[in-house]
Amino acid sequence: MAKHRSIELNWGDSKPIVLELSGKTIVADCRAPQGFFGVAARDRIVAALESAAHGPPLSRHVVPGDKVVIAIAGDLPQEAFVREAMIQTLTSAGVSMDDTVFVRSQSEIKGTETPDASQESASPKASGKIKPSGKQSSPVRKSARARTLKMSPRPREEIFHGENNQQSGYLNANDQDKPLYLSRHLIDADVVVPVGEWRWDPLLCGRSIEGELWPTFSRRDARRQILRALLEKRLQTLQSWRRDVVAVNWHLGIVSSLKMIAGANDSLASVAFGNPVEVTVETRSQARKLWSPDVVGEADVSIAAVSGKSKGFLSIVRAAAAAARLTNQQGTVCVCSQCDEAPGVVFTRWRQGAGLRAIVDEALESGDEKLEQDALTSWLFSRALGDRRLVLLSSLDESTVEELECGFAATPEAIERLAHDSSSVAILHEADRMLPRFEGL
Repeated sequence: MAKHRSIELNWGDSKPIVLELSGKTIVADCRAPQGFFGVAARDRIVAALESAAHGPPLSRHVVPGDKVVIAIAGDLPQEAFVREAMIQTLTSAGVSMDDTVFVRSQSEIKGTETPDASQESASPKASGKIKPSGKQSSPVRKSARARTLKMSPRPREEIFHGENNQQSGYLNANDQDKPLYLSRHLIDADVVVPVGEWRWDPLLCGRSIEGELWPTFSRRDARRQILRALLEKRLQTLQSWRRDVVAVNWHLGIVSSLKMIAGANDSLASVAFGNPVEVTVETRSQARKLWSPDVVGEADVSIAAVSGKSKGFLSIVRAAAAAARLTNQQGTVCVCSQCDEAPGVVFTRWRQGAGLRAIVDEALESGDEKLEQDALTSWLFSRALGDRRLVLLSSLDESTVEELECGFAATPEAIERLAHDSSSVAILHEADRMLPRFEGL
């Protein structure tokens, strides 16, 4: 008799989903890698910055008096400690914090999210927006904190607004003779250190376009051109994007970059610093080991949870796309999350039966960026999901889910019963970051 296993699936609720399954039933149990938190994460980053594994350490790239820009391209795991590691290393090298600036973009391209906010709100709908650098101090401790900051100068914080063309300047042209415009913060700096997360995007069936200087710190028009091009020629667009990333780094004189891979619960699983080409190769190899598990066969039912940091509807779509890779075409994909953000109008109309090509063309003709991004999400997801059934356990109400022609799971028990009654099950923890593959591919 096959041994039973009890698997806990965290989905953002205080109580995990408990799946009681036969050992023969489980096709895959894809888990997020464990990483480091807090001071341990900071120390790993400092060690990477001081390492010569992929070129000289950061301290060899700077001299006192240099104007240094730390360009943060998107969300980072353990971001507060990433910043502390950078400050510690630069200070040790004699760089003044008065000459150091942290820069990030107001509207960072997410492939499919709406870049329209400069700061994360308290709402779960604010996924992907700029996060505060730390917790707010209480009024009682404000004066003490102010004295601490006065004793320990902090770098300046700047926000790049891609829609404001005056904040960008001409860098050079790419291999197609198209102009590359970039934030003046970066162009005018003596030293630029790009900092970003390397991750998979199951919607793109490969690497995410997040975490790089291009197009994060370019004009909004550049980001929109990439978004529209992904709808028409995905592979060619991604190849062109990679070439432009290399070109931007070259023309800026980037000699080193810091790349991280997140672990479970937004921990730090891996970090590398040095020559951008070598670091990209290294982090891709690590991401393959950490977030792209090999699976032996397809499942009738795949159950995917969303990473705790991701709560927008895009995270549901990414998780479902990852799970669909392990599910047969007649099977069921279940996504469990705390998301309460309804999908866009293009996605909704498609799920209700409208012709996808027609409404995608309509979105492109509208000139509305939000509709264009919604169209891209819908188009990529339609290809990923195929004929599979989609079931949602979320904070969305039943009527919203049913309007999407999806199965509605009212409680975790419904997911547990579905898994128990299935002959083959795949389980994906923090699936929106995963790119599972079949062995040998």
